[in-house]
Amino acid sequence: MRFISVLLGTAVLFGLEAPQAHAGYFDDWYKGIEQFSDLPNEVYKLKEDYQATLDELDQAKSNAQAYQEQNAQLVQQNEKLTAMVSDLRKAQEERDAYARRIKAMLFTVIGLIIGYFILTRLVRYGMRRRSHRGYRKE
Repeated sequence: MRFISVLLGTAVLFGLEAPQAHAGYFDDWYKGIEQFSDLPNEVYKLKEDYQATLDELDQAKSNAQAYQEQNAQLVQQNEKLTAMVSDLRKAQEERDAYARRIKAMLFTVIGLIIGYFILTRLVRYGMRRRSHRGYRKE
């Protein structure tokens, strides 16, 4: 009997110290209603975010289209500039070739003039020598 009373006393002691569990039906019910009442606000916020995302997407599309148009214009400008640079190079090459021809012609004319004077001097020198020999022979 003593054993049973000790066992029963121990059970009562441990039973009193254990925290009581609360079911919390009303708290759960209140939180559920609160979450359910917040749903329209969350849906509205999601709709606003969705609309903002759509607006950003439309803006990004228009920006991309503007960039494509600008890129096409830049490509056309680049082609025009490339053609212009090519034309300028050709014109510069033609001027350089003309300048080379003028230089060659100028050097040729100078060479011919110098050659003419040298040839004239040589002919005169040769004629003087011959004429002086003729006077000596007689």
